[in-house]
Amino acid sequence: MQRGRPGTGKVQPTRVGLGDVPGVQPDPPKELSPDEAAEWRRLWATSPPDWFPRETWPLLVQLCRHICQSRFLGECLQEVRQGLLDPRDAEQIKHLNTMCILHEREGRAVTALMEKLRLTTQQRVARDVAGPQQAEQAPEVMPWVTHQ
Repeated sequence: MQRGRPGTGKVQPTRVGLGDVPGVQPDPPKELSPDEAAEWRRLWATSPPDWFPRETWPLLVQLCRHICQSRFLGECLQEVRQGLLDPRDAEQIKHLNTMCILHEREGRAVTALMEKLRLTTQQRVARDVAGPQQAEQAPEVMPWVTHQ
C-alpha cells in the first residue's frame, strides 16, 4: 500500500452522465409513459438550463405523472359535460363527484410540486428585483379610476 497522494497516472476520471452536464437535457426516465415523457421534455425545454439538479428529478417525475393524470381526469369530465351523464341517476352522480374530487386532488398535487420545484411565475421572479421594476412600470393614471 502506497502512502500519500496518488500520482496523476493513477487517478481515474469520473464518468459524467449527460444529466450532469450543465445545459444538456437528460432523456426522460424509462418508467415514464410517452405522455409523461413529453411533459418531462416540455418542462426541461421551458426552464433555464440548470434549473433541475439531479436530486430534484424524482419530484419532476411525480409532477409529470400528476399533470398527465389531471389531464386525463379533465378529459373524462369533459365527456361527462357533453351529455353522457343522466342527472337522475344517483350512481352516476356519485361517480361524477368522485372524479371531481380526484381531479381537484391532482390539481393540488401539481401546484405543490410546481412550488417545490420553483416553477410558478411567482417563484421565478426575485422579490427584490420585481418590487422596484414594478414601481417603475406602474402607470401614472390608474385605468380603473374614472374622472368625471
